[in-house]
Amino acid sequence: MPNARATATLPRTIDREELNQSLRHPHPESLEMAEVGFAAWAEGLSDDASDLIAPGAGEEVRWSADHGWVGPEE
Repeated sequence: MPNARATATLPRTIDREELNQSLRHPHPESLEMAEVGFAAWAEGLSDDASDLIAPGAGEEVRWSADHGWVGPEE
């Protein structure tokens, strides 16, 4: 299976407080993955899942309150 990029667009009707609530109380599996770390999680995948992850394929971004997701130098 080739790698694919996924983008999520949230509707404007989602309240900022609801997003903050989600960050304060994340799904238990999200916490587990954060504690284990991505590298350890990826090592636990079976050999046939290796095409699901392409660590070098991503782009570094940061959040800007004025502009949303931007590159690290912007």
